[in-house]
Amino acid sequence: MKKYLAIIAMAGVGVCTLGLVLAGCFRASAEPEEPNVLIILLDALRADHVGCYGYERNTTPNIDAFARDCVVYTNCYATSSWTAPSVTSLLTGLNCRQHGVLASWDPLREDLPYLPAQMQVRGYATAGFVDSVFVLENKGYARGMEHWWHVFPELKEWSELRHVYSRVDPDDAVLVNQAIPWIRQAREPWFAYVHLFGPHNPYRAAADPEYFGTGEMNLYDAKTRYADRQFGRLLAELLRNTVVIVTADHGELFGEHGCTGHGSSLCDELLRVPLLIRWPGHEPRVERGLMGLDRIAPAILDGALPETGGEVRCHLEMRWVDARLLDVLTRTVTEADLPDVVAPAVDAETVRKAQLEALGYL
Repeated sequence: MKKYLAIIAMAGVGVCTLGLVLAGCFRASAEPEEPNVLIILLDALRADHVGCYGYERNTTPNIDAFARDCVVYTNCYATSSWTAPSVTSLLTGLNCRQHGVLASWDPLREDLPYLPAQMQVRGYATAGFVDSVFVLENKGYARGMEHWWHVFPELKEWSELRHVYSRVDPDDAVLVNQAIPWIRQAREPWFAYVHLFGPHNPYRAAADPEYFGTGEMNLYDAKTRYADRQFGRLLAELLRNTVVIVTADHGELFGEHGCTGHGSSLCDELLRVPLLIRWPGHEPRVERGLMGLDRIAPAILDGALPETGGEVRCHLEMRWVDARLLDVLTRTVTEADLPDVVAPAVDAETVRKAQLEALGYL
């Protein structure tokens, strides 16, 4: 871990050959007065499976190279351990209790602040390119997006997931093939949200299993590498005057704490996500203080890097139970908890039964 952070820190005082190569990848063009803003989210990407965060496997060569030009936040926490509440926090600047997206069927309320709509009001061209069954147009997530592209345009409800994935494998290259032409032709300044399926299951999709072998964690790492390749393609299209934010909505468990998957615990493996920000005018460095995904939207609107410290409120909803029946489980992370805090896993079915019994349903 120290080796990778030292490499990143050195970028602030010197110019490395790799940095010059990367700089050459950005298209030469007149820069707009206001910076373009690109948020790239890799669904289910654990921080500890990213090379610049200390992972020994070569899963993220493009992100690792990009990190040399970034502010790297080593202790960024998602506000939940599954997609809908976490992405809503990212794009509203609110924690889960504040925005109310706690169950799979909860929509994004129209009265909430929403970053794409706010950027549109400021005169930005706006676009969303999304591969997620929880981030849907009919749930309100296309609000403020002048251009909206979803990998499954026919998908209306998350419950249709198994029918969709039984017919089509999500492929990040398909999404990036849509985003690149828009970026090339967009009126400036522009804002874009790119939600890659990343290392999320199912693991059969474009996973290049020969990289790391079979088994779910190996295929997870292979899909991470594939998503990283698509990230590299996007990066090559950007003007230097572009704020680029790379992060994830949650991680994934492979037997830690007796659990697999995500959405059933508030442990670090699920909540601690990568966050890298390349902001023109800011020197590359490592920020080790506490950061939350809900600080990113306000920072963009303020035109400043998000600050570390304070606390991050994390919420867990057992998504199979109506949110009105739930006392949402919470975890408040503070800097005193860093870096080795481990929260106990939660058995979703046990909690569900206990809550329904208390309400007289069982």
